[in-house]
Amino acid sequence: LKQIGMEKSGLWAERKDYVRISDAFLRLRGSLDKLHGVIELGVFAQGIAEAFKERVSTVMKDVKLQTMSLEKMIVRTVTPHTAVAHKMQDTASKKRPAKTSESSARKPKMSRGNENQSSMVLDNVSKAKAAPNLKKLLPEYSQKDLEGYCRNLVEEDGKVQIQYANGKRKDDLKLLEELRNFTLNTRPESAFMMLGLVETRLLQLLIGVSNSSRILEIGTFTGFSALAMLNSVNSDGKITTLDRDVRWRTLTGNFLLRHSRGEKVTLRNDEAITFLQANAKNKKNQEEKAKFEPFDLVFIDADKKSYTKYYETILSENLLKVGGLIIVDNVLFRGMVTDPDGEKVEIKENELNKDDRKAWTRRKKIARALDEFNRFVAKDPKTESVILPIGDGMLVARLRQGELA
Repeated sequence: LKQIGMEKSGLWAERKDYVRISDAFLRLRGSLDKLHGVIELGVFAQGIAEAFKERVSTVMKDVKLQTMSLEKMIVRTVTPHTAVAHKMQDTASKKRPAKTSESSARKPKMSRGNENQSSMVLDNVSKAKAAPNLKKLLPEYSQKDLEGYCRNLVEEDGKVQIQYANGKRKDDLKLLEELRNFTLNTRPESAFMMLGLVETRLLQLLIGVSNSSRILEIGTFTGFSALAMLNSVNSDGKITTLDRDVRWRTLTGNFLLRHSRGEKVTLRNDEAITFLQANAKNKKNQEEKAKFEPFDLVFIDADKKSYTKYYETILSENLLKVGGLIIVDNVLFRGMVTDPDGEKVEIKENELNKDDRKAWTRRKKIARALDEFNRFVAKDPKTESVILPIGDGMLVARLRQGELA
């Protein structure tokens, strides 16, 4: 029995060893499986890294090509500005790598592992940073420069029109240019009230596009804008121009007498509101109603503080046809509509003399009135409108279809 017991105990001992070995093997197999998973993850990550490396290389090459094309475009654009062009060329020559290094930059000698990817990315980033600073190289153009450029083009276009015009048309175009020069030379202190060349051309184009034939102008001055509109209106067109200042009536009348179609323009020394209300009253009269025709286009360039009243009266009394245009000048008022109270301007009113203080107060009142007018028109559902930042700002509003029916 003792021997049997020893044999059994030995068997049990061997079995215990086997169990321990089996457990160890299972643990080893689990570790190997985990290691295999880690190896597979590493291979996958390596594939992602290679794809990322190729993508970064492609993107940086595109950046380099675009930078080079932009450099060439800038050189062509700023050639007249020699100082800027020289600065750009010097900067580009310093930043651009040499030809010998460029070929090596395209195919850099790669190191192993992560150093390979890091060196390539850093190399491409450094090349991107080496591109010229476009914002510093390009010159800044002021609004005055742009306005002068547009005005010169309009003047050239006007000369071409006169050159190719015939007969009375040629004389009428020359007469408009003569009136403009006459106003600039004989009324220099008030010539700023005359419509600018670019705004005049826009007004003429709008008349032609809309085929307007019945036009009302509020604010005549020396008659330059009236004469310009007369050159663009169709043969059946009629223009009524209002101005309460009688000083300009004789001057304007003399130029209209020399125009081939001067009889198409009616000069009136009336207050605009009085004239509009009188037309509205006649329109309500049964006998006059059949004769009344709404205006196709109304051009306003008069008392700025009355713009809202003009606009409301024209629309409320149905004096403008459906689809007709209201064109208003000076709606930006030298930019003061963005700061009607003058908070951004460093002006101490107590240091101004009496006349300057009065003029400054008047300007702020006009700016507030124009700001209110612009916002009123923008919110008016009866019209669709836009403000064009040309000259002193021009607003164009169109009466929507059927709103006042």
